[in-house]
Amino acid sequence: VIVVPFGDCDSDGVPDGEDDYPCDPVRAFDNYFPANGYGTLAYEDLWPGKGDYDFNDLVADYRFKMVTNASNHLVEIYATFVIKAFGASLHNGFGFQFPNTNISQSDLDVNGYQLSAGYITLGSNGLETGQAKPTCIVWDDYFDIMQHPGSGVGVNTTPGSPYVNPE
Repeated sequence: VIVVPFGDCDSDGVPDGEDDYPCDPVRAFDNYFPANGYGTLAYEDLWPGKGDYDFNDLVADYRFKMVTNASNHLVEIYATFVIKAFGASLHNGFGFQFPNTNISQSDLDVNGYQLSAGYITLGSNGLETGQAKPTCIVWDDYFDIMQHPGSGVGVNTTPGSPYVNPE
């Protein structure tokens, strides 16, 4: 017998005051990575090419919200990526891959990506096809997401050039 103090609208064993989804029996907790705010990624697209080590070809903030149930099993993942700056002349994309193959790709459904170049093939579930591990493509060309301000190299990388709001 499980005794739950206070209310438990969805009868999942998590008191409503501790349940991020008090009336949803499938979801119980929001878990964030990084735990507080956003992390920042900085990439160099020509690495390890000599003479180009500025790591400003993509600067993006990221945050993952992982929703778990009362048994702490993963139910959903929400990933947020914010392009802050890019200093490359190449038209780069961005994606990420789950670290292992023990996740069935058929159990995943991905949406919210921005693809415009037409060279990436996604399956009906939104994952990139032809990959051994689940691979999510977030965008295929950041030039299609943030407009170049008309001067400087890239966006938000050249002092004195107009600032472009992150996307």
